[in-house]
Amino acid sequence: MPRLADAPGWMVCDLHQTVEGGDHLLLFGQVRSASTRPGLPPLVYAHRTFGTHSRFAERPRPAIADLIAACAR
Repeated sequence: MPRLADAPGWMVCDLHQTVEGGDHLLLFGQVRSASTRPGLPPLVYAHRTFGTHSRFAERPRPAIADLIAACAR
């Protein structure tokens, strides 16, 4: 299977189940093989931002009141 050279980990999966979730289609895989490379932080996506666990807590965040106000618009 193709892999990104500098990826901190990889998995090979067989499609196990598909589930409709609103305007998304969720694909669940059964892991057949996996590996990691210690020392490389994984890429994560949260709060509409890509980052890594190593600096995730340092990212700027809007105040909770701003987030609530945005939902009320």
